[in-house]
Amino acid sequence: MGVGGGHRKFSQPQAVIGAALLVVVLASSAHVIRVSIRSAEAVPDRIASRIDASRIAPQIAVAPISPQIDALPIAPQIDPFRIAPQVEAPPICPQIDASHILSQIGDELATATAVNWADGSSISFTVPDSDNDGVEETVDYRLTAGRLIRTCNGSSAALMDNADELRFEYRLSISDEQVSETVTEQSAELVLAHHDGYPGYDYYHAFLDISPGRQWAHQFEVTGLPEGTVSFTVAYVMVRAGKSYDSSTGPLILSMERPLSPAKGWPNGNVLDQATIDIGTMTTIPGWHRVTFSNLVDIPVHDNAFSLRVYGGTALDCSVWASFLDHPPGPDDGQQAYYTQDGGASWNPGSVDHSGDLRYFVYGTFNTAHTVEEIARVQRITGVQITLTPQGSELTVTRFAQLAREPACDQSLADLELGNVPDQPIVIEDSTDPLPMTPLAADPPEI
Repeated sequence: MGVGGGHRKFSQPQAVIGAALLVVVLASSAHVIRVSIRSAEAVPDRIASRIDASRIAPQIAVAPISPQIDALPIAPQIDPFRIAPQVEAPPICPQIDASHILSQIGDELATATAVNWADGSSISFTVPDSDNDGVEETVDYRLTAGRLIRTCNGSSAALMDNADELRFEYRLSISDEQVSETVTEQSAELVLAHHDGYPGYDYYHAFLDISPGRQWAHQFEVTGLPEGTVSFTVAYVMVRAGKSYDSSTGPLILSMERPLSPAKGWPNGNVLDQATIDIGTMTTIPGWHRVTFSNLVDIPVHDNAFSLRVYGGTALDCSVWASFLDHPPGPDDGQQAYYTQDGGASWNPGSVDHSGDLRYFVYGTFNTAHTVEEIARVQRITGVQITLTPQGSELTVTRFAQLAREPACDQSLADLELGNVPDQPIVIEDSTDPLPMTPLAADPPEI
């Protein structure tokens, strides 16, 4: 419908569209747009009412985005940062586990410096020091009740709990080689030390009063052994003694100890060995009595200083043949007598009451060592083939280890010797292919 008069005419559709555009622009833009419309009073009321923005706006407001076409959230079942809980990693194939274990055994064997013992189902060897204590490590492998056990320096751990077989086979090298062998020879029995008087002095019969509190000790050293001596053994001591009275009781105790120091030769209390004399076997006439020691065996030659302590099990007097003690030798001579009257709390040079000194001889043997060169047949291990069969499996895993140092092995391994074994890493001897690996996860669903 047109608008009369001299004014510009608007059709009703044009008026509606213009108002709608105005509302859209005002709602969606930060710019101020001015729209000129001829004075309202020139527009008939019936037309103005139809284009009143306040009445039209609700009908032409920008429609909200439909919920149906809102941005789609990521479906939770295809979250790329989370593995679906129902998808699990497949178990390790037993053959793969066995291969890893044999790789460890083979790597250790390759560095072996010595083989301690070996057979078809176990092996013990040493490898270079790995914990910086200056001592090589001892390692052994064995199968016990279906468990593959590794022991290192006495500490054991199971590498596999379900194994049917562990087998070792050896590549050997046997040849004649010049070897050096250390041979130890023992001497005949002889006097190692003694205390039996000194030149220019006489013996006399004196009382050496021995009791638990009153003790006598004598420092001595084993010296004069030939060059090449590595150790010695004290077998027994002969002492000259007799009981003072028929009523004397015992026993008489001889304790072999170390001296406190070279300048203080009394015993330090560290008993190396101890023996007794039954006073009942003595008479009032002094005689020689043999006292046997059993623990003074293969003593290193440099540990040659001793202190022989003599005391009684109960209060007694012991009559002895003694050396004259007006001028006893001093510590510089390596021999010195001492006595105590308080059970060893304090010691003094000389003899009990300065009246007597026990006579004795120390008997034993010494050992000398020398090197002998000879030609000997030597068996060396150049390689080891290790076979491991997991429990309940028809597949066998094999690893061959080349031993770089080719250690010698004394025991015969001829029955376990390999023929021509190729150097190979890990081989699955069964022709059956291992079970296929289960895929980690299926492809995610499409959106």
